[in-house]
Amino acid sequence: MEKTTSIIKSLPSTKAQMTLFITKVSEELKSGYQNPLDFYLQAKYASETLKKVLEDKDIRDLAITEAKKYGKTFESNGNKIEYSENLSPKYDFTVCGDRVWEELQAQLSTLQEKIKERETFLKAIPANSTIMDEDGVQLSPPLKKSSEGLRITIK
Repeated sequence: MEKTTSIIKSLPSTKAQMTLFITKVSEELKSGYQNPLDFYLQAKYASETLKKVLEDKDIRDLAITEAKKYGKTFESNGNKIEYSENLSPKYDFTVCGDRVWEELQAQLSTLQEKIKERETFLKAIPANSTIMDEDGVQLSPPLKKSSEGLRITIK
């Protein structure tokens, strides 16, 4: 019986392999080898699965333990790997007791609310209409930019 981890081994492990893999998938889908929507859904599941695998504390800890055996910086399969005890530090400024910081945060929060209200107002401006602000400047609705895509909810 095949081990679960061997499935990952069959996927690309270098940038060149990744590029070739994507090219081949595209060619196969264009040639009708597989239903593109079915493939896309399966790829979505694979993506979400791999994301959760990488977030799993036990798996991450095992990988870190293994990496420590090779020092702080090393190469594996043409990839540079660096071990750090302080990878992405996060700071909690709420415990500082700094009144200046607290006042700035309050101002920022107020400004964010005002910006959101103004954006709601601007989005409500009808197309091809003339609306003037209090200073006599003509206002236009914002440009709406969007792209076509699929929203997939995994159930």
